[in-house]
Amino acid sequence: MARKIIINCCLTTLYLLISFMSIYSQDKIEKEYSINKEEAPQVAVEWIDVIFHQAKVKWYYEETSGLKSFEAKLEWNDLKHSIEFDTTGTLEDVEIDIEWKDLPKDTWETLSQTLHEEDDNFKIRKIQKQLSGNPDLVVQYIQGNKSVDIIHRY
Repeated sequence: MARKIIINCCLTTLYLLISFMSIYSQDKIEKEYSINKEEAPQVAVEWIDVIFHQAKVKWYYEETSGLKSFEAKLEWNDLKHSIEFDTTGTLEDVEIDIEWKDLPKDTWETLSQTLHEEDDNFKIRKIQKQLSGNPDLVVQYIQGNKSVDIIHRY
């Protein structure tokens, strides 16, 4: 009888452990499809045309964990930009590839310390600055006004 209880406890513990592992280790599933400019929301296309005039733009339809969006990828001022819009053409965020040296010092120190605590054998392949908030202020930031109040993430 005691053996049965121990086996049941072990099986229950194993089941719970596997369940929690699957919950916390789920990867972000992202599907991206190349599309023609005409397939993107007109509002988004116009926004890109006004802000990034004459830039060569590649458009994508994206599905991430059940959410759908449109993404414009381009190069502007020698930096790769990825601009994401919802399905109605509303700006969600702008991601700009940056170099290590362009990170604020406190952000770099925090990131480096955290990564070293997790694993000394890490390699960073890409760093992006993510801009979000009021679309008009994001535009001002992109155009050079770095003092506007928008959300910055790295």
